Amino acid sequence: MSIDMMHIERCRSEILSTAQRMLDGDCSYIEGSRTILQKLEGARIDSRQRPFVAFSAIDSETDEIPVGNQLEHWSDASIARFRLNWDAAEAWAQKYGEAACRETISWLDGNPITFR
Repeated sequence: MSIDMMHIERCRSEILSTAQRMLDGDCSYIEGSRTILQKLEGARIDSRQRPFVAFSAIDSETDEIPVGNQLEHWSDASIARFRLNWDAAEAWAQKYGEAACRETISWLDGNPITFR
């Protein structure tokens, strides 16, 4: 197996596991959408096709919301001040992201890696 093929498979596996973690409640839909978007190019997947375009929309609409390690740079007072807005944005992201995650898992199962 070529190094390129291994990289593609690893990126696809990370997309799959991120989508599943989002559905399981182990990853936020905002952070998971950003992670999936970062892996699409390496997985040789066009971000403009369904279901992946939903993750672009989520990222675009929530790009000002810090997640993960970004929160380390925020004071507790600032986090508390914005928490309600962030929680509302996460609820919105889940509403649109849940179906996209299910479709992503199905899409990856039905679309094996091909070289053009």
